[in-house]
Amino acid sequence: MAQGNREDDDAWKSITAVANESREYLQSLLPAHIFLAAVTSLMKGGDVEVRARAVRLVVDRISTTDPASSEVSLFFDLMPDLVELLKDHENTESSTLVRQAALVAVEHIARVFSLWGKKDKHAHHFLSALGRSIDLLHQPCQKLHNDASTITTLDNVSRSMISSVALCSATLVRATGARCVATLPKLMKRLIIA
Repeated sequence: MAQGNREDDDAWKSITAVANESREYLQSLLPAHIFLAAVTSLMKGGDVEVRARAVRLVVDRISTTDPASSEVSLFFDLMPDLVELLKDHENTESSTLVRQAALVAVEHIARVFSLWGKKDKHAHHFLSALGRSIDLLHQPCQKLHNDASTITTLDNVSRSMISSVALCSATLVRATGARCVATLPKLMKRLIIA
């Protein structure tokens, strides 16, 4: 019986590996505009897990996109949808996964594409994302302040959110430069509490 379970486990691992490899090939074959249209529809509706996986696909595609290509503008067009995912509608662990995936995608877009001088035209997207990121710090910082606790006593979800927001915010501050000066006091106050 144990031999059968191990064989089943091996079979499922092989199927998963083949499916992931096929997904990677398919993703690289699709033109960016078709890929992003499909992923955007997945991000806007459906199950929380599907939305989080769709955002992760965007992150994977960003890392393989040439920053000097014309496809970059399509990723900037996706920014309002990613910023929308950062809104704190519900505070469940699964919705936190979507927000963290969106933070990673925003950070990747800002880091990879802003280095190529394409940030000035899209700074408003980065500033909007920075504002939403700062708003995500409100609840964990409120917990810290009200309970007089430390970050080590927070739950894993809150600690992960603080870490993700800190990383994304650092990249967005670098990408926006002096344009973000008005938001820095609010960001720093919340990070210092954390």
